[in-house]
Amino acid sequence: MQQQSHSIKRENDMSVDGLFQFKESSYQSNQGPTRLIGFYLPNKKTDGLTLKAKTIKITTADKKQLSTQILNELSNQIAEAGFDKFPNINNILARNLTISEATNEKGSVLNLDFKDDAINFLLEAGLSKEKLVSSICMTLTSFIPDLHGIKVNFGREQIKNLKIT
Repeated sequence: MQQQSHSIKRENDMSVDGLFQFKESSYQSNQGPTRLIGFYLPNKKTDGLTLKAKTIKITTADKKQLSTQILNELSNQIAEAGFDKFPNINNILARNLTISEATNEKGSVLNLDFKDDAINFLLEAGLSKEKLVSSICMTLTSFIPDLHGIKVNFGREQIKNLKIT
């Protein structure tokens, strides 16, 4: 029996580093590259996350804007995963996300400050903050190069540990 060979090819073949070296003019002309991203979505039936792969068009090389774009799409994917009342993540932030340089390592840290009442939106959608934070962290850190961490605050409470119950 003879084996068949199969090859897998990206839509636009480019390294991850190449994504951030792509000409800025091509982003502005809406011809940016497409990438396959893994969205880690909360699962209604278990305490875990479910991986869903989807191809998205990258509209910017700026990490802050790219993070905002991915959070928008993650919000849509969470709603489609059965959390119908889930709001857009960017709409329940107290302020725009920021990115700072990591103190002990190379790379950067994404800072997310949710509104005081963001937990109410999550509860209404049937989603725990632990699952949301896990979803955000896994999705963004597995896709954006040199993103070494995410700091999350809900109101004045900084999330330091996650315990999914």
